[in-house]
Amino acid sequence: MKNSQQSLLILSMISLWPTVGRSSAPDPNAKAGGYALPPITVTAPRFNTEASSVSTILSQDDLKQTGKPFLRQVLEQSPGVVVTDQSAPSLRLRGSAPRHSPVVFDGISTLDSSSIDGSFDYNTLPTAALKSVRVIKGPQGVLYGDGAVSGIIDITTLTPEIEPGTSATLKNEFGSFYTRRTQVDLHHGKETYHLDLTAHSFTCDGPAYRKNFHNALLTGTALYRLSDQVQMSTHLQGQRTIGKLLFGDDKHFRINQLFFIHKTKFTGLSDRLVQSLSFSHNTTDRFYTASPTDDHFRGRTSHLLYRALYTATSKATFQWGLDGRRHKGDIHASFGGKLHRSSDLLGIYAQSAYKITPALQIDLGTRVDKHTDFHDLWNFRSGVTYTLSNTLLYTSYGTGHKSPSYYQRFDPQYGNTHLKRERSFGFDSGFTHRAFKDKVIVDANLFHTHLTNYIDFKWSPRGHSHYVQQGNITLQGAELSITTFPSSTLDVTGTYTFTHTKGLALNPVPQHFGTLTASWSPTAKLFLAPSLRLSGSAKTGLGPVSGFSVVDLNTRYALSPWAAFTCRIDNLFNKRYTQIPGQIPPGFSIYSGMEISI
Repeated sequence: MKNSQQSLLILSMISLWPTVGRSSAPDPNAKAGGYALPPITVTAPRFNTEASSVSTILSQDDLKQTGKPFLRQVLEQSPGVVVTDQSAPSLRLRGSAPRHSPVVFDGISTLDSSSIDGSFDYNTLPTAALKSVRVIKGPQGVLYGDGAVSGIIDITTLTPEIEPGTSATLKNEFGSFYTRRTQVDLHHGKETYHLDLTAHSFTCDGPAYRKNFHNALLTGTALYRLSDQVQMSTHLQGQRTIGKLLFGDDKHFRINQLFFIHKTKFTGLSDRLVQSLSFSHNTTDRFYTASPTDDHFRGRTSHLLYRALYTATSKATFQWGLDGRRHKGDIHASFGGKLHRSSDLLGIYAQSAYKITPALQIDLGTRVDKHTDFHDLWNFRSGVTYTLSNTLLYTSYGTGHKSPSYYQRFDPQYGNTHLKRERSFGFDSGFTHRAFKDKVIVDANLFHTHLTNYIDFKWSPRGHSHYVQQGNITLQGAELSITTFPSSTLDVTGTYTFTHTKGLALNPVPQHFGTLTASWSPTAKLFLAPSLRLSGSAKTGLGPVSGFSVVDLNTRYALSPWAAFTCRIDNLFNKRYTQIPGQIPPGFSIYSGMEISI
């Protein structure tokens, strides 16, 4: 075994792998009316160590300007992202299932062993303590391993640089459905360290999928520099969510989550070699109460990640790493008794990017994953970028996989122990063009993803319902994003996504979906951010749904340098629509509050 692992490591280190970069808008940090106006930017490959062909970046200012309290509400403004269910994990990236786009916290994947299929619940993650969010599209199995079938949601909670100074911010918001939201942010930093603390509380009583809903979040982040070569960071997050289930008058749920991550970064004396060692642990408990029985699902994941980046020359970079995970799952179900399972994963990967000419770059990479319950699996990725004067052409190919969850395999009532791992093979090709002195940025791409061993739930009225390996499906389509900067105080972004599915008769993702967002400061004190979502019709397992259009509006008025009034309106024109039959999202709702900073 030892010789085998050494051979795999050598093979991985001599391989190559694709990278990308981010295209930035003109002066994204410029202030307009006292409020930052960075656009939501669609990016394509460039020369660095990122792991995507196409990604959408949302900065901390982007998260703030939407005014949305939870991550799900922000992500549905991104091209290729559709949220089809307001009450369950349902973020679908390029038409794929929610379980195929895992969350990555500060470079560490966090598959949720407590959920039915490993999906992450974006409905209960507040944006309060997030520094940035990046939606990376296409199979990402080389860098992120198990779960990265159609892409990942990359979340940053750790600030890369120390920020000296002391500050405090208090936000309070009230609104429709007896909503109350309170957030406190504290920051203190000196030359060698800084500390951040965030407390967030959200309560409401409606609509139907948020009856008696309570969400509390407490996070703490510390960054400290031991020397010019060694920097350490720690993030601790605790969260509790309580609410009422959509179906049943006496059914409630409670979710407790504790997440810890520690990262140590080492920089060589020549700055050519940068290494990092990260450890994280995530525990999630889900309680479902339905008198007279209770169900309890617990998932625990420990993750150890080593990464190294070596800049060999101005034309070549190499990165390699070891990725070890241990998953544990416990099921205490009233209908099926108790179940305890655990598994270990070990991934070895390497990647590189090489500039053949100043305009042409080639990226290649590979990874092997060892799983205690399945055979060894290899993933690959390749990419080519070519830069013209104001245009970047890119194409990439990658693979990914997702292991079936403990519930899908071992649940006494619905499980199937013969399930295999799902596999994906994806292709992207597109361009990014800048025109009129960077006042217009156009990004367009075509994508094609083929999934094998697709897992689905087979319902039987005779009581033999269970999970099955449905077979192969194909997801293909196109994405378009256009960002314009008519003035220094206004930017407008429009997106359109076309998704076509083969092999899956019922898919709640519409073929046509688009968004239009704007950020405008008409005066030095007033900030306006309207948004429009346009969705075509779709076919779901519960029946067809019609298309719809919804307009939201977020405003902010600076009363003084340290105080501001905020107002957010959802569904401005009170549109009645549905994405899942039986679930009617709220109509017109308004939320207002104050923000005080010292």
